[in-house]
Amino acid sequence: MTGSGFVSAIASLQRAGIGDDLCGPFLSALPVTGVAISTLGDPLGSETVCASDAAAAELDEIQLDLGEGPCWEAMLTGVPVLEPNVQTATSPHWPMASRALRETGLGAVFAFPMRVGT
Repeated sequence: MTGSGFVSAIASLQRAGIGDDLCGPFLSALPVTGVAISTLGDPLGSETVCASDAAAAELDEIQLDLGEGPCWEAMLTGVPVLEPNVQTATSPHWPMASRALRETGLGAVFAFPMRVGT
């Protein structure tokens, strides 16, 4: 993943309006096959905001339903979670999500914390 691709995607999001595709900039800018963006906890609640396809939506829902996974770890720690091989990974931070994500056949997952406001 290139830093400039991520920065480009963030810049696109800053210009986005209501109804714009929020996943598209990341899908275009980064070498990934799926993207999901979700809100976690207060003040917006926990839900999928957008997903680039059904597989990305399923992977996001697994994490939201279980209340654990790479997206939760990224939010809690404030640092990206980069797991290049979900099939062999064992995270002490998200044991149930690890098992559920492996069952989908997922290869890799990268979660980036993004904050709104201060």
